[in-house]
Amino acid sequence: RYPLARRYYELLFAEALGFRHQRSFESHPRLGPLELPDGASEEAFRVYDHPSVHVFAKTEAFDPARVDALLSAVRLDRVVRPPPRDGTSRHRAALPTDLAPKRAAADPHAKAAGDRHVVAEVAAILRWLAGLAVLQLAVGSLLRSAIGPLGAIWAVARTLAWVAPGLGVFWLASLGLAPHAAGTVRAVGALVLACGVVSALHRGRRNDRPVPGARGTELAFLGCFAAFALLRALVPAIYWGEKPMDLAMLLAVERSRALPPADPWFAGGSLNYYYFGHLITAAFAEWTGVAAGRAWNLALATLAGLTGSALFASVRTLTGRAWPAAAAVMLGVVLGNLAVLPLLVADPGRPWNFMLFWETSRVVEGTINEFPAWSFLFGDLHAHVLALPLEATLVALGAA
Repeated sequence: RYPLARRYYELLFAEALGFRHQRSFESHPRLGPLELPDGASEEAFRVYDHPSVHVFAKTEAFDPARVDALLSAVRLDRVVRPPPRDGTSRHRAALPTDLAPKRAAADPHAKAAGDRHVVAEVAAILRWLAGLAVLQLAVGSLLRSAIGPLGAIWAVARTLAWVAPGLGVFWLASLGLAPHAAGTVRAVGALVLACGVVSALHRGRRNDRPVPGARGTELAFLGCFAAFALLRALVPAIYWGEKPMDLAMLLAVERSRALPPADPWFAGGSLNYYYFGHLITAAFAEWTGVAAGRAWNLALATLAGLTGSALFASVRTLTGRAWPAAAAVMLGVVLGNLAVLPLLVADPGRPWNFMLFWETSRVVEGTINEFPAWSFLFGDLHAHVLALPLEATLVALGAA
């Protein structure tokens, strides 16, 4: 498919183009003296985080005519150039188990694309929260058996419950032990529930003392979830900014039966982009039976709720008081950089649209500095957004 590019790099590294290879730089994950070579890992992990760097220097042997002759010798008449529709058909024919045929939305209440019937919306939210709650109870039971009724336990349990279905199916599919499919997701969820039930029965009434700050932690989650779900309900469309790209990746992950998932823009290729956050969302949508369009918006509200509850639990455990914990939630989830205030004061009639988000996310000139409230509101659901609740949960674990 890429004979010219391939030949160019072959000649470049063979120093046949008039460039001499000067030095190479490698950086691998390191923990103290322990280095973890990861050259065989997924491109999305190693290239975006710590790519290999090669430095070439032009020499006197460089001759444009020779370079042109070497590269012109590559035959391009054999390159396969199928249109996207044919390319997708070829991909399915070659790897029939990798990409599931397009199927109807899993939401039984949805009448058509774009349907926003109140009953369907409420039913999706209730299924979503119920699916998270039962897994949270199971994980919480396991944690109580292991470490007792510590203050941060429910925030930790909720975040682990959110990650569990996707993480389980990720490893099973990546190792080739099971397909990346709804049945695998539900099997992982059922296993988590079974372990939680066994743990609760084995524990009996031991370690069943009330968890300090549990009520405030639950309120922090529900408050943040409700607030950001409402914001997403006010601007639910997925049609500008990076949202179409995000939804394309979510749908590609949902339909792919093998990992890495199929590339939604390049038929027959694998997605070389950080997709793990979308995989978590897709798995949870399969677990709860919520269609991808609604799941995309509900995931944003969930991430806000997870971040808020983890912040509340950690600060409540560290200080023993509720008001500093509530302040931490406001500072960490809601306030952002406050740059929106002078913008709105200067122009009170300006619309709340993408350009407002853009200007407040580029406060430091020449940089991209995005903040939680705007990311959740306008929907930049990349895998790195997953780091917000996970980092807050690590703080909660430390507090515990």
